[in-house]
Amino acid sequence: MTYALPWSILLVVLYFGKLEAVTFLDAQCQPRFSPMMINGKNANRAPWMAYLIHNGQYICGGSLVNSRKKLFNNCILSNQVKLIDFSYARLGEYDTSTTTDGDTYDIMVIAVFPGPGGQDIALLKLAGKIYNYTATIRPICIVIFQSQAEERELYSVNNFTVTGWGLISRNNNSKATILQEISVSRINSSICGNPVGQICCENHSQFICYGDSGSPLTSTHKYNAITSTVQYGVLSFGHENCYDYAKYVDIVPYTRWIAYITNLVEVYSRI
Repeated sequence: MTYALPWSILLVVLYFGKLEAVTFLDAQCQPRFSPMMINGKNANRAPWMAYLIHNGQYICGGSLVNSRKKLFNNCILSNQVKLIDFSYARLGEYDTSTTTDGDTYDIMVIAVFPGPGGQDIALLKLAGKIYNYTATIRPICIVIFQSQAEERELYSVNNFTVTGWGLISRNNNSKATILQEISVSRINSSICGNPVGQICCENHSQFICYGDSGSPLTSTHKYNAITSTVQYGVLSFGHENCYDYAKYVDIVPYTRWIAYITNLVEVYSRI
């Protein structure tokens, strides 16, 4: 994989042997359906993944957070006017080399909401609303913590999965056609320069690469015997040689902003 970004929203309290209560931004995020990163493997179907297209070309990944919004990083912010004019988010994508792996939908981007504080994160509003979720299109779960105990619970998670369509070779610029995934673990932030508001992760044999930007950093947990995939970060930075650690924007501090923007968009969409 290379660099990737995600966009997702929900309220969650996680389960690590004991889970108390949970609130999701989109209550329908829970059901999980089974459908490179460098040395990655073909991913299970990740129905929240978005494939962002600008001027006919793939530029980065993202994650669906509810029926009308996606979470991305600044791959979408380099030129907002042109992005809005000529960009689409493709939902339901898995294997870009075939049309027989399920229906896909290209939905126009009509608004960009940069994250507060200057971090590499943004929300996109799509022109069309998704009225019925399917096995291949469904939002990811995002936790909105309600107490310090719940916040500590979130930060106790150390093992994650990253999915994306970035480069799968350092040598020949080969791009993934099938969605790829790698496993990564949280490392001490001092190893990657103590970045503010970011999570540092690595895998010594699998690496993020160009094109993975915006990919979601996720982990799975059980709530009431239902396995839920929860988003913790958005890929912001990877090593220039597609090696070593990567940095992800920590979305936990942004969950209330995500919920606020989501609710605001829903209200104005009804007017």
